Amino acid sequence: MIDDPILAHEWGNFVLNINRDFLWRSFTLATFVYIVFTLILLYHWQRYGMRSLMIFWAQILYFVSTVLLLFFASLAISSF
Repeated sequence: MIDDPILAHEWGNFVLNINRDFLWRSFTLATFVYIVFTLILLYHWQRYGMRSLMIFWAQILYFVSTVLLLFFASLAISSF
């Protein structure tokens, strides 16, 4: 039996341990993929002339939500 049900889950004989190092590595990988996606998105916004006011507000919303998402995700991992 596992002492801490939050840190590990047991399915039959399979035990999945989730530790802080695994979470940080997953977060780093997801952040890297997100940055690549963002660079592609920025390239298309600039390359194809989408410089309208609506796109401007979409960019602001995108980057504000990105900063908040990354901040709260890192805060959650830090407190894990």
